[in-house]
Amino acid sequence: MVDALQNLAAKKYAEMAKNMADIKPIQQESQPAPNETASFGDLVKEGLEQAVAAQRKSEAVSAKAVVGEANLTDVVESITKAEVALDTVLAVRDRLLNAYQEVMRTQI
Repeated sequence: MVDALQNLAAKKYAEMAKNMADIKPIQQESQPAPNETASFGDLVKEGLEQAVAAQRKSEAVSAKAVVGEANLTDVVESITKAEVALDTVLAVRDRLLNAYQEVMRTQI
């Protein structure tokens, strides 16, 4: 029973790895020229896209590791990068919410 479940899990992870290879990466929009300033929204959008890309890469590398096609070091590295990206996004979100709440408490 356990072997059957392991084989099924390995097949599903192999299918997922194959499907992940078919996913096209997020197309990067043209960056503003050096003399132009990027808006805050563009910076947030870029950060979110990078976090999503890191997450997708870590999932793909993990799936390859289950099938035996990836090195454990690569798996740990990609998962760590995805965690750092997610922690950064959450920290920025928390700071924005705190700033908004402080502005809303300000008396006029």
